[in-house]
Amino acid sequence: MRQEHVTSDADDRLTEAVKKAVERLGIRLLGHVSVAGENYYGNADEEKL
Repeated sequence: MRQEHVTSDADDRLTEAVKKAVERLGIRLLGHVSVAGENYYGNADEEKL
């Protein structure tokens, strides 16, 4: 079940850190999913990458 919500600053910082780390390896991050119980949020769905 997709939950509409805003990510925390910590979520956004983690996503940016992972994105930078994998870019150094020549990998493009396509999305980052946060899961809480039966709810999830994918930032690629909102074009935040």
